[in-house]
Amino acid sequence: MATNAGAGTSSVPRSVSWGVKGAAIGAGIGAVGAGVLTGYTGGANTPLIPPEIGAATAAGGFVGSVLGAIIDHIEGSNNPYSGPVETPVVVVDSGGNAIPVAQGERINSSPNGEYQQVVGADGKPTGVRVDKGGHRTHADPKARAPHGHVPGVTDDVGNPHLPLNEPLPR
Repeated sequence: MATNAGAGTSSVPRSVSWGVKGAAIGAGIGAVGAGVLTGYTGGANTPLIPPEIGAATAAGGFVGSVLGAIIDHIEGSNNPYSGPVETPVVVVDSGGNAIPVAQGERINSSPNGEYQQVVGADGKPTGVRVDKGGHRTHADPKARAPHGHVPGVTDDVGNPHLPLNEPLPR
């Protein structure tokens, strides 16, 4: 049914908050700034010592994380892989399989993205899930193949293991 929109079909990349991105960007800017400052203080003859470079990097990381947290707060979250969504979203993979995610819900995923399930605002699974890896030991052949589940929905013969579309070629 779905991997992260725009991602490949083999895994679901975990979203990183702007706070973390900001920290990384800020740390990089701080390190570059420390290097520039080294040039202005005499270059190779009088370089900044590692603690000074570390302090500049840490300061840049702190400023970046604060700015990132502000962006997170303003934008809210509509990535169901990073937490509950503020507005309903539909996650679609390259095969056209879709997972609807309602306000307050999120998606839990296995590290490789083969198994995903929607979790409600109450923290309990809603029953909407994707089992791209199938269940190899299950007696039902449809359960052994990649499939999805939607509570109350079955295929034309009453089987709850709903077929998934194959990913489109790139």
